[in-house]
Amino acid sequence: MGHLTIAIDFDDTFTADTQAWTQVIKVLQSFGHSVICVSARTDFEGNRRELLNALPDGVMVFLTGERQKSTFIQEQGFHVDIWIDDIPSAIPTKHDMESTLMFIKRLGD
Repeated sequence: MGHLTIAIDFDDTFTADTQAWTQVIKVLQSFGHSVICVSARTDFEGNRRELLNALPDGVMVFLTGERQKSTFIQEQGFHVDIWIDDIPSAIPTKHDMESTLMFIKRLGD
């Protein structure tokens, strides 16, 4: 298995069970994977400090200011292999969302 970049959301994902997610992140890191936190929160020092204090060491924090997470993270020069988020619709690019909607419409659902 190769190196993976895994993105986890903070509010209502990591915070749903901070002890469990901390252990999961540490296990992923022990296998050589990178874990980043991508939150839709506004990027200001108070938010950044709160997340950095709560997350395990080595987790980079990205605050999108309510932008689509995939678009934002690509603009930062990162590629995410696996997303963990309680609101999956916050992740895809606008183009990907439009493609998914067209697919659903073709299925008649």
